[in-house]
Amino acid sequence: MDKITVVIPTNRFLCVEKIIKDCIIPYHGELFQFEIHDSSINNNIEVIISKLSILDKNKIKYKRYRTDISADDKAMLAIKEVTTNFFWLMGDGNLVNYNQFEKILLCENFEEFDLINVDIDNRRGHLNQDSKYKLNILYKEIDYMKYCQKYFSRLTYWGSQIIRTDFYKEAFLNGIIYKYQKKQIPWWIAFSLLELINIFKNDSLNLGVIYTNFISYNPQKKDHWWTHDERYYIYVFEKMNEGFSVLPSSFKSIEYKTISFFRRDALVSNSYLLFLRSINNLNFRLIYKYKKSIDIINGDYLRLKLYCLLPVFVAKIGNNLKKCLKYIINYI
Repeated sequence: MDKITVVIPTNRFLCVEKIIKDCIIPYHGELFQFEIHDSSINNNIEVIISKLSILDKNKIKYKRYRTDISADDKAMLAIKEVTTNFFWLMGDGNLVNYNQFEKILLCENFEEFDLINVDIDNRRGHLNQDSKYKLNILYKEIDYMKYCQKYFSRLTYWGSQIIRTDFYKEAFLNGIIYKYQKKQIPWWIAFSLLELINIFKNDSLNLGVIYTNFISYNPQKKDHWWTHDERYYIYVFEKMNEGFSVLPSSFKSIEYKTISFFRRDALVSNSYLLFLRSINNLNFRLIYKYKKSIDIINGDYLRLKLYCLLPVFVAKIGNNLKKCLKYIINYI
């Protein structure tokens, strides 16, 4: 049987504790094996793994890194050492019912695919995309450029891609991944996948997407830490734009729509802009500074400018109301 290594780079004890207790311990299948890549400042994660007596070398492996290693560098090192047929760069922000998801993947013949975009149930139909897709069905996309445009946004997030290991190792052999590492582009996983798709598009490449209700967010994971300061502008606008400038010219035709969807999908959505304004990380000084990068998508600079007119205390009220409504909707 083909196996999938679930790669979990982390330094968050509470997130790992939740994953171990809710996801790994209950798992009794054969498809998945787990790797914890720890760079925390203490040995709490290592201790909890040992105390729970689940350090079965065939089920979970643990590796310790220096505390100053970046999350991206750690993930790249982990992927480079994967020996199973597939890997799933999960991170610590998701919870998965591996028992149920294994049944789905095996039933859907996942091993025939080179790349599978994995998404959660409530994102079906998000921004008018894939609303007709059924739950827990693995769909194949023939048009590789359409696939890149539709799913680039989600492929930027850890947990959103199951990848054939031999397919991705070419990113190391061809030096693709190092271009993005050198430029410190945080969206390296998605950009490198696009390049690989471009290389192998004529070699019976199988690209898939599946929506499932067996994945949920880890409640111990807090909001993106880097969006609370100027790095938000650097990562979302400057580094995203720079990443597309590194891609082969064949992707130029989808660049505008892909960046536009990436922004509207989450990090520059109206909901997220309200949150940024509520913590005053959306302000005139910063949007003026990054105007050139923001303005490549028509209307985005004006939209951010309008949010800056909203008093911070009003944005705080609006953001709290938004969270209350979300809580009520999720528990009705």
